Amino acid sequence: MTNEPVSESDRPDLVQELARTLAAVEVDVHPCQSEEGAYETLRKLVGDTTVTVDGWVAASGVLDSARRVDDPWQAGIGVTGVLAASAATGTLALVASPETPRSTSLVPPVHVALVPHSRVLPDLEALFATLARQDPIPSNMQLISGPSRTGDIEMKLVRGVHGPETVHVVLYPDTAPA
Repeated sequence: MTNEPVSESDRPDLVQELARTLAAVEVDVHPCQSEEGAYETLRKLVGDTTVTVDGWVAASGVLDSARRVDDPWQAGIGVTGVLAASAATGTLALVASPETPRSTSLVPPVHVALVPHSRVLPDLEALFATLARQDPIPSNMQLISGPSRTGDIEMKLVRGVHGPETVHVVLYPDTAPA
């Protein structure tokens, strides 16, 4: 474990590890070769379903022509960016703010996260170090490791009770620093 900067030569291995760990927690992973390829994948995933987006995705303009709604309770899909992703655990870190409400990833039955390669970190230690460098430090953070699951007293696993039933991650290369 380390919280030192990720070497760009290590990034492809981290991205592959993240894809494996996400798949292990039942996340649908969509690796893309470019940012435009990621946006095309996102548009296909959304199709004509109602969608709510966080401020980061809205600023990109990628879903300007989609059936967007502000109320996440009326959306079939919630689309977010991420602060970081832990390759070791397959965990996505989202921070809440007025532009990035928690409800975007929690309320719709499907969550799609856009994850640029620069946001992929080796482990949770590096993820928390990234969080600690935020100014100001966010008052709330979500750690998402797959679709919502819960078990009842009869030991039956149920998905989608406390969050989305399905999670998609669109991975793509970028040039932004982590």
